[in-house]
Amino acid sequence: MKTRLLALVQTLLLAAPAMLPGADRKFFSGYAGKLPAREEDKARMYFNKPAVRALLARLESGGADAADVNAALEGSGAAAGDLLRVGILRRDGERFSIGFSYFTAADMKKIYGVADRSALSLSREFFRHKRDFDRILADYPVRTVPRSQLAFVLIAGFSLNWDGLDLTQRLGYRRPPLVEGEGFRYSFWASEEVTGRDYREFYWGSSTFPDAESGRGDPSAYSFSSFGDPESDPRMNFPDLAYLSASDLAPGVRDAAERVGLHDTDEMGRHFQGILGGKLLHTISDVLFALRKEPLPAERLRTLVGGDPAPILPLLEEIRYVDRDARGLYRLRVPVFDEPDRATVEKTIALSREILGSWLARHYPEMKRDLTDLTAVRAGLSFEAVFTQIWHEIFGEVTRELARSGMIASSSSPGVRYKGSFSVLWRQSLYAFSPG
Repeated sequence: MKTRLLALVQTLLLAAPAMLPGADRKFFSGYAGKLPAREEDKARMYFNKPAVRALLARLESGGADAADVNAALEGSGAAAGDLLRVGILRRDGERFSIGFSYFTAADMKKIYGVADRSALSLSREFFRHKRDFDRILADYPVRTVPRSQLAFVLIAGFSLNWDGLDLTQRLGYRRPPLVEGEGFRYSFWASEEVTGRDYREFYWGSSTFPDAESGRGDPSAYSFSSFGDPESDPRMNFPDLAYLSASDLAPGVRDAAERVGLHDTDEMGRHFQGILGGKLLHTISDVLFALRKEPLPAERLRTLVGGDPAPILPLLEEIRYVDRDARGLYRLRVPVFDEPDRATVEKTIALSREILGSWLARHYPEMKRDLTDLTAVRAGLSFEAVFTQIWHEIFGEVTRELARSGMIASSSSPGVRYKGSFSVLWRQSLYAFSPG
């Protein structure tokens, strides 16, 4: 599975795993947070190296001294200092041990047992409040946006994913070891593959652009975000779509994108070839915010937005962001949140926080008790330090249960043209999103 695109879109919450080959073991891995531009600052670059993987396998049974670590890494292109810098190793005096959320297959089997029980319990709590969520979402004024998709974005995306991570950290349940530097802040995890585990419709990965932190204080600042499962890369929606090359696009999307115009560009410290680019997002956001107010003809949109929307509209139709009614008016089909939607966003998140806070208070102690023997915990990390990925296993499964029950949209349903994820456009002033 490819994660190249999401790594290039710098402000993100990436929990969609990538399968990485080993000599005889396979691992998923992922990030939560805001990634650096330089590959040398990304933990995965080092984790991919066979010598590093072999060293971690040795460290599963206990620490090693500096001489053994240096010998294991000789000629690998990675030094102990690199692994300390990106958090793969931690040092206690002269001994080195595993420094991040590293889970063996045995660990994951234990986690799955806890996550399956926990997800069933938490899903029931959300089901109990379905009518309350329905009443809140009924206030969203754009009737052409499917309510189930609105629920997906606000419950699975904003609440369980983003705010769930924020809440578990604020309540002290989650304290991930962070890799930090100028312009980046992230945690990294890796888990060994367990045959038979199905992650379809685990909606635990998101990407966001423009940077949802940079526009704070500006009421007009906006972001595109997408939420999807591990099968959803590459995503045929924004922001991901802005940075995909033609070869990564589905045929219908590629045809529409080529009519808009693909070009080479330098953005976010990177050089991209043959993409739509981030500048296009400004015109698209103008179109979508205008359509959030009312259906409009193309001629009227042309007078309202900063650029000519004519080439963009067929692309938006192809990815099901808009459609046209019998009068030829363009109508919104994807959630867009502007300032008048503040109450809808805030009430949904508040209800979710109430459910989660109560549930965590009851169930966190038993989860911690049942998972005391994880490899990373034996290596010296606290349960709170490794809880980020455990939480993803729980809330990811909850999102699947909610989707399969019909409480939120399922991205694998027959009516979804490009499966695996859904997107949203939102004003940054509506939610204080901090990745990771």
